[in-house]
Amino acid sequence: MEGNATASEKPIRQSQSLCAGEQEYVHKRKQVVLESLNNLGVNCTDTDSVPHITFLGSGGGQRAAVALVGSLYQMKQDGLLDTLLYMGGVSGSTWSMTSLYSDPQWSDNMDQAVSRLSGPGVELEEALAWLDERSKEEHFSLTDIWGVMTSAGIMNQLDLRRLSDEASRNATNPYPVYSAIEKHCFTDGPIEGKWFEMSPHEAGFTELGVFVETSLLGSRFESGELLEVKPEMDMVKLQGVLGCALAHEETAREFIPPWLDVLGNVDSAAEEYLRMFNVLDKLIAMIKGTIQDPRALSDLDKLQKILQDKVNQNKTELLESKSSEERKTLFKQWSLELVVAVEIWSRSLEDGPFKTHVSLLTKQIIPLVLKWEWGPTGNFLYQYQDSSIPQCLSSKERFHLVDAGLLINVGYPSFLGDKRDIDLIIAPESSAGNMFE
Repeated sequence: MEGNATASEKPIRQSQSLCAGEQEYVHKRKQVVLESLNNLGVNCTDTDSVPHITFLGSGGGQRAAVALVGSLYQMKQDGLLDTLLYMGGVSGSTWSMTSLYSDPQWSDNMDQAVSRLSGPGVELEEALAWLDERSKEEHFSLTDIWGVMTSAGIMNQLDLRRLSDEASRNATNPYPVYSAIEKHCFTDGPIEGKWFEMSPHEAGFTELGVFVETSLLGSRFESGELLEVKPEMDMVKLQGVLGCALAHEETAREFIPPWLDVLGNVDSAAEEYLRMFNVLDKLIAMIKGTIQDPRALSDLDKLQKILQDKVNQNKTELLESKSSEERKTLFKQWSLELVVAVEIWSRSLEDGPFKTHVSLLTKQIIPLVLKWEWGPTGNFLYQYQDSSIPQCLSSKERFHLVDAGLLINVGYPSFLGDKRDIDLIIAPESSAGNMFE
């Protein structure tokens, strides 16, 4: 609920220690871990002697999402799941984490967690209804598009709860910590301003040690004061934040047509053009996950081919002897031609529900792709007076949270050091490449 702030305590906590809520949860969870270890023949006399074990899911898209569930399922079969004190995730593994934690008792219901991966899915109409509501919000962006398509097309559910809803749960499950990075600090800022963690109780910058209650993430702050409470993002949008590797320009150039890839060098003027194609291509693929009608799927295949043919058409001769500005103008024109191709395809569809849905979707997606904004979030550090806060954070009313896998493809930063005092990290690797790249 939106409204003016009435908090009596300082809304920003600056500390390298655990907040009271996490401490309480961990204390209760350690009793579960103690019993589990004793059942396994590992002698622990009391909760103080319980080792702090965390399971970290890596990035890797849908592969990582499936791998996380598979690993936890096997741990359950072997009686090891309840030895985990924490669970952390980045990128693709967080898609499964959010799905798992939609069940307050998921540790005892792993069969159901596995079955959800192959569930009936979410209809496109339901996803569009969610998008329509989000489009009325101040921070509507490509993250919302990505989140709903990930939720509906890959994880087969739209989870409308909030992360802070888990703050009052019992300790049946390991304590969850999700990780993102701040996009602009990732590009230009110091390391301390990059890593961002979110738990049911708090959200904030790990190395800086500055946090707000998770329910206040996205609210309006200035100079350390809470000015206006805004609604907390739901888990659908959170999936978009945590798993949007496409937000980074390098990732958005995943496919480069041969005529643009000259000895491994790509014309810098082509950035927007490649970005436009790659995001449209990926979104079309994800939309397919929400559709069962063979005719509609065939129509989407045709659109993908239209866009691929346009991008693969060799335009080298048109670029010869052109200045940098002239090349930028040409690539901008070709980007708009991709948009026009989508609009022409949309109008050519047979009248019916699918055409209506596509029309609504393109009206929302195209302006956002052109704007290219990901993860805008109300910045609780805006004008915050502390010398440890980098300028890239304190100077802007909004920061931008994106996929942490762009920096490190496993969420180590949140679990190193004295704060959570981790003794053992279990980190299966599901990355496409090197997890540290």
